[in-house]
Amino acid sequence: SKATVSVLNWTYPTHTLLKLQFLYLIGPIQHTHTHTHTHGTMGARAVLAAACCALASAENHAVIVAGFSGYNMAYSIQSSMNDVWHRLVGRGVPQSNIVALMFDDVKDSGYNPFPGQLFTFPGNDSRDVRHGTVIDYTGASVTPERILAVLTGNATAAGGKVLQSGPDDDVFVYFMSHGDEKVFHVDKEPLHAADLHAAFEEMHAKKMYKQLVFHIESCFSGTVIAGLPDNLGITAVSSVNDTWSAMWNCPHWGGGTVHGVNMHNCLTGVFEFSFFNLVGHSGDATKSLTLGDEYKTLAAETYKVSPWQQQPQFAGDLTMRGELLNRFLGSADNGTAPALGKRGGLAASGAAAFSDSGLVSLYSRYMDAPAGAARSRAAQELIAEVQRRESAAALLAEVASAVPERARGVGGPPRLACHKTAYAAVLAGCPALRDVRVKFGRVVSDACAAYQGDAAKAAAAIMEKC
Repeated sequence: SKATVSVLNWTYPTHTLLKLQFLYLIGPIQHTHTHTHTHGTMGARAVLAAACCALASAENHAVIVAGFSGYNMAYSIQSSMNDVWHRLVGRGVPQSNIVALMFDDVKDSGYNPFPGQLFTFPGNDSRDVRHGTVIDYTGASVTPERILAVLTGNATAAGGKVLQSGPDDDVFVYFMSHGDEKVFHVDKEPLHAADLHAAFEEMHAKKMYKQLVFHIESCFSGTVIAGLPDNLGITAVSSVNDTWSAMWNCPHWGGGTVHGVNMHNCLTGVFEFSFFNLVGHSGDATKSLTLGDEYKTLAAETYKVSPWQQQPQFAGDLTMRGELLNRFLGSADNGTAPALGKRGGLAASGAAAFSDSGLVSLYSRYMDAPAGAARSRAAQELIAEVQRRESAAALLAEVASAVPERARGVGGPPRLACHKTAYAAVLAGCPALRDVRVKFGRVVSDACAAYQGDAAKAAAAIMEKC
């Protein structure tokens, strides 16, 4: 679709500005509406001034979130967020218009062989993506409540920088973390889909954007965007559907080697890897791509390399699929970003589930440790993680038995209100479930289905087994 600008309630294609610049030089003109209604004589200078002001007011804004901490569980999450920041800046999105939230602990972890640095691609030419990134909220300041306050422009609640976009601006939002059904994890605190949808509706009511594109990379992220209203001017892309875990990019299931050093970790997610390879770091890489093209490419590439065919989803206002991707990512190449372009292919053998990232990291470190005290410590850490996982699996199986078998996996309406209330109640009454991390949300969905949306009954049934 052609970009347009409204001037005195009339809409002009932006390419007509060149004509207006010429008319500016020759004085007054008679403007006639295409439906034969004459609006009278107005100065071309006034038209041009109004048009230029309208265009000047349209800007790109972005909110990017890395929602998890810890070297073993969040290296990829934090490195990828920094990579996205650089790509946006490299495409001309003003740093002042980007709000970034990240725990920012991974770079300083004792496990990090490159203190203060983060990488998203293996190899000897890999660039430090943490260098130069401006993070607005770090550590304990990264909470579900603050993320929502930033999105809705509530500076009082956020206590700092917030999204300050207006009705003519395009907004890009990118979330990365672990997740569960209808939940985006902010460490062990849930940001529920119901609250995210409400925030988007508030943004729409406040006229905080012209159109908005939302990307979310987490397990079960398809359930977070499912049911997003189609009348908000928002298109959402999830990294996976409603049944599978998202995948990490873990070369050889042991972590990438950067500048000859084994990172003992997954460097980026499969979805991000596909996104980075698609968009490069300048507008030239995607100047003719639409949102629909982007989704098709991401879906194909992500599906191709996932051992169980990870399937991104597309939701919200699907009429936006014809809009140009560069409208939301920026179209320039201002030369300030690191060389973060395409970095080759990805094999299915190099992918592991998000929920296994801690195990992958610890296993790799154990296998690479020299005999003696270092190997013993690595073994103890690996064993502790395996025991944690087994304990979490046993607890999950126990609470799942609270749901009548007839109601398990039946699907049905999202029941977001029931899910949000029951999920919060169960976490409060059974805090050990915070360590389950994935698949607990499906139990809550099944309980809400079994009890016809009665959150109190659904929560009570689950807590009896906790």
